[in-house]
Amino acid sequence: AVEELQGLPSRDIATLRFTLAPALRLIRSPWPLYAIWAPNHTAGPTPVTGAQDVVVLRAEFDPVPHLLPPGGGAFLAGLLERKTLGESAALAGKDFDLATTLGVLMTGRAMTGVLQ
Repeated sequence: AVEELQGLPSRDIATLRFTLAPALRLIRSPWPLYAIWAPNHTAGPTPVTGAQDVVVLRAEFDPVPHLLPPGGGAFLAGLLERKTLGESAALAGKDFDLATTLGVLMTGRAMTGVLQ
């Protein structure tokens, strides 16, 4: 998917739809699931309160949870519904960090292709 993006004019990127890895799982929770999981598995920070959206990716073999930034869950839910990149970003709200979210998805090999 990264190679396919590099050759496109920037004006076309918002209209793209992506295929996502079949093993990808989005967890949208009113509880701080990642904040509870992290200290017990990765010596992460102590839990915080509030809702958190987590995407579970399998870039290699083992599933690995990744905390999504605010709006990331809504954005990914849009992509899972086959909405365009632009439509999905609009669902995420004004404080959404597209670059961080795409970084998580690309690093975790969540995006497997571009639909034409």
